[in-house]
Formats: sequence, C-alpha cells, structure tokens
Amino acid sequence: MTKNPDSIDTRWRDLLDDALQCRKSYIDKAREAEKYYRCEISKEKNAHLHLMWSDTQILIPTLLSRVPKPEIRRKRNTSDPVGVLSCLINEQVVYNQVDGWSFPSELRHAVLNYIYAGLGQLWCQYYPSFDEQGMITFEKITPEFVSYQDFLLEPVRRWEECTWVGRRLLITPKIAKERGWNVEYDATSKGEKGDKYSQKRDRACVWEVWERDNRQRLFMQESGRILEQGDFPFNVEGDFPCPKPLFGTYTPSDIYPIPDREYVKEQQAEIDALTQGGFSLMQVLGVKGAYNASVAQLADIVTYRGNKLLPVRDWEGLQQMGGLKSAVEFFPMEEITKTLNNTLEARERVKADYREITGMADIIRGNSSPYETASAQQEKSNFAVLRIADRQKDVQRFIADTYRIVSDMAFDLFSDETIMSIVDADIVQHPNFPEALQTLRDDKSRGYILEIESDATLAINVSKERAETTEFTNAVGQFLGQVLPIARDMPEFAQVLGEILKNVFRKYAGGRKQELTIESSVEAFMQALQQKAQQPQPPDPATIKAQNDMQLGQMKLQQQAQDSQAKLAIKNNEIKAQQRLQEMQFAKDAKLETMRANNDMQLERMDAENQLKMGRIEMLKKVAEIRKTTAEIANPFENSAQSTFPSESKETGGLG
Repeated sequence: MTKNPDSIDTRWRDLLDDALQCRKSYIDKAREAEKYYRCEISKEKNAHLHLMWSDTQILIPTLLSRVPKPEIRRKRNTSDPVGVLSCLINEQVVYNQVDGWSFPSELRHAVLNYIYAGLGQLWCQYYPSFDEQGMITFEKITPEFVSYQDFLLEPVRRWEECTWVGRRLLITPKIAKERGWNVEYDATSKGEKGDKYSQKRDRACVWEVWERDNRQRLFMQESGRILEQGDFPFNVEGDFPCPKPLFGTYTPSDIYPIPDREYVKEQQAEIDALTQGGFSLMQVLGVKGAYNASVAQLADIVTYRGNKLLPVRDWEGLQQMGGLKSAVEFFPMEEITKTLNNTLEARERVKADYREITGMADIIRGNSSPYETASAQQEKSNFAVLRIADRQKDVQRFIADTYRIVSDMAFDLFSDETIMSIVDADIVQHPNFPEALQTLRDDKSRGYILEIESDATLAINVSKERAETTEFTNAVGQFLGQVLPIARDMPEFAQVLGEILKNVFRKYAGGRKQELTIESSVEAFMQALQQKAQQPQPPDPATIKAQNDMQLGQMKLQQQAQDSQAKLAIKNNEIKAQQRLQEMQFAKDAKLETMRANNDMQLERMDAENQLKMGRIEMLKKVAEIRKTTAEIANPFENSAQSTFPSESKETGGLG
C-alpha cells in the first residue's frame, strides 16, 4: 500500500461526486423512512399509529430468527477423501470467524436496514495482531455492518455491472496518525447535509474504494485527496470484500432500491390523520353541561370522585324546580361518539389496505389456532410464506455470500499455524491434512470443489432439522439392513453399494459431518469383502447339507455299532460273572462235600476206635471173670479170705 499525502485525483473526485448525487434521491427516501421508524417525525401532529415499527418487529424474526451455521458441500459427489477433509476444515474455519456476539449483531443491523431502508450490507475486515517483533500472534476476519448511508455504489443499473464499491469511514485523529494520513477534518460529505454523523468536526470523512478493473484499493476524501493506494490485499470471489447487498424493491433501470414506505406513504398519512382526529375527539369527550347557580352544591356532584351525599340548603326550592333533572342539563355527546366510532372504523379500513400492500395481512393470516386441523394450519402457513419467501431466500443468499468471502479471505491470509489452531486436532493429524489445506489455498481448486450454503435462518426449521435427522437415521438403518446380506453374498457389488451409501450420507446435513469416517469405513469393508472373495469359495450349501447328513448317518451307524458292542460286552461280562459264580459255588460245594466226607470218616474212625476200646474193655472184663472163675474153681477155700479180684498191676502185667 502506497501513501500519497498530497495527491489529488480529479477522476475519482468526479466519480465520487457523481455517485453521491445519483444516490441522493434514495438517501432522502431512506432517511425519511428511518426518521419515521425512530419517531423523529415532525411534532406538528400529536398522535401517530406506528405500523412501520410493528411491521419491522414482525419481519425481523421472520427473515432472521437465528444466525445459520455454515455448511460446506462439494460440487462433485465423488469418492474424494481430500475433498471431504477440505470441506470439514473450511466449515470449521468459517464457523470460528462468525461464531460470537459480534456477527449476529452486525447481521441484524444489516437486515434491519434492509427492512426499512431497502438496503443492507456487510463488509468483511481482516484484523491481525502483532507482537513486539512484528510477528502475527492472532488473526480474525469480522463481517462489519455498513449503514445504507455509508455504502456507495457505482451509478449503474445492476449489481453485476458495478466495477467499484466504497464505504465511508469516519477516521479519528489517532487512526489517521497511525496510518500516516494527512486528512482534512473540516471536509463534510457532499450531498449528505442531513447526515449529522458525517459532519462531525472531530472525525474525517474517508472513503474506502475497491476498484475491480484495476484491482486497486484506495483511501480518499471527497476532495479527491488520495490518502493511500495499492493492490487488492487478498483475492476473493467477486473481487469485493462485501457480498451483493440486500436490495429491497428495485428495478433493472436503477441499482438503488425503493424503501417500502414509499408504497404506503399515503395510507400511513391517512392513518395518522384519522388517529389524530380520533385523538382530538376523545379529548372532547367527557361529562360537560350547565346547572342552576342557585344550587351551587350541584357542581360538587359531578366533579367529586367516589360515593358522596351533598347537603342542599334549599331542598324545597330544588323540588319545586323539578329535582336534579331540571336543575342540571348535560352537553349531548351522541354525535361526537358517533363521529369517533366512524373515524376509528375508517382507520381500520385504511389499516387493512396498508396491511394488504405491505403483505402483513398474509403473515397475520398465517397465525393458526390450536383447534384447527393440521391441513388448515399448513395451508395458512404456506399462504403466509408466499409474500416473504423471496426475501427469506435473499437473506439466506446474503449470508452464504458473506461466508464465502470469509472463507476466501481466511485461506488467502491466515497462516498454517492459525488454521491448525482453529481446526480440531483429529483433522490436523489426518494424513491428508496438508493436501487438503493446499487445495483450499488454491483459488481454482476451491472454485470447483467447494460450494457454501447456509442452512435455514428460520426458527420453524428446527422441527424440520429434527425430522431430517430421524429420516436420515431410518434411511441408513434400512439401507444397511438390506444391502449387507447382498454384499456378503455378492462381493462384486460391494463398490456400487458403498457409493450408494456415501450418497445417502451426503444428502443429509448430519451425514456430511461423518462423510470422512464413512469413506474409510466403506473402503475397509470393501477390502474385507475382496479378501474374502479371493479365498477359496465354500462348497454349495446343498452339498454341505448332504455331506453333513452323510456324516450324521455314519455317526449314527457308528454309535449303533458301539452301542451293540457295548451291550454284547455287557452280556459276555454277565455270562462270565455267572460262570465264575457257578465255578465258585461248585468249588465251595465240593469243598463242603470233602469236608463233610472227612468229618464222617473221622467220626467213623472215632466210633471204631471207641468200639474197639469198649470191646477190649469187655474182653478184659470177660478174661477177668474167666480168671476169677478159674481161680475159684482151683482154690475154693484158700483164697476165700483174699480179695475177689487180683491186683491191677499183676493182671495187667500178666496180660501184657
């Protein structure tokens, strides 16, 4: 940027003078509308019905109930991980610049100017911060509100024909000194005599002009003094740091719009006149009349507030007059009341005309009752939107253009460190981040890969977003449930099904945020299916079933054989056990028989021995008897005195 403290450019002086004169008619109308909106109209009239203010309060939330979040989309819905990552980076950078208290306020001011003045504008400004060494420590892009009085257009017919734009800056001595400008503080804006702010003596009126043909930015005063001049500091789509303004009613023959108040001035004046007439009549209304001065206490009856009984001194005289009815007579108010009612009815008819012209009748007609059917409410809602649909779209276009300029400026001016500090850490660590960032810095690439759209600016679309989220979840769930079996059975269709799934994600706002994740997930799924396809194909299910049946039959036969063998073995074991038992029983019986026989033999032998002993004893007895007998016979008389039997020792010895 070069500074020309003493340079006077007559060309630009004439261009500025011509532009200011061409917009004078519009400025006068817009200022009149603004004064009426601000209640700065003439004090000659005492009563006004401020329909313009009420209509504006209705239109502001109708056109802008909330600031939309930027949504970045690719123009080509192809498989492009770098493009998807570029969208996420761009969206987060733009949202970081417009997220805060400043931008909603600036945007609301622009919409407010658009409603009552017919022109709303924002101007994107780059603000860097430096440390002591001159290194950038912080960068910010702020869309700033530009009043309709401070925005200047080249006198052409259409915005597309405009080659330069300008905005008026009121420079303080401090700013002029910092930038090295030699400004004139006594220079006021030509043709702007009604603008009290441009004529402040402690501020210098400086115009910042951007010229598209020569790509020059100038800071100059209306006298033609060039304070600073240089090339465009950045490149944006459309070349200007401001979007196409919000234009109210306009014609193709003049770039400046017509404020809406111009179409209802007569109705507003008539409404004000009727309001003033009704106000005057209401001031006349009241209890007025005359009373008999002889009964002075009657005045207190009318003026006293509350319940009270007043004493009357000449009561008989009051009764002779005919009572209170004869002593007091009130002023007739029927005609005044009738005139007031007619005035108010006439005002309502004019108000209806006013509403029909401005379209407020359609918006009010859109108000529904909780007792109405859903179809009736929807019909009313659609009818109410018809008159303001174009304005709503224009506001959304204006915001989208502003976001686009912020994006172009950010990736043309911000350093890599600033962008990495704004973007989420997982995106910065992505391997494609450097390539995606370079894509965003490339004007040509950014032009055909990305497009910026704003989401809904209306509060009513919150329910629509919820419905879209539910629809997206159901769509993905149904799709996966249908295609996963197909992908497993026929891997050759996996790529086609993956592309269809990606398109489903791209069509919904919630799905676009997970597009990078779904890209990698689909690729991994396809690789897994391909690897599975390269593996030996499994046999036919029927063959597998037959083999399984055969194996099952063989197993059954083997089991039956094993069962038979087990039964036979058990039977053999039983037979062997019985044989062993029989053998044991036979051996036992034989042993018992042997023992019995041995016992019998022993008994017989013992019996024999006993019998033999008894026989010997008997024989001995017989021998003894024989000897005794013999002895007696031989010696009958000699041994009569001796014992009959001989001694045992002798007999025994003799026998032995």
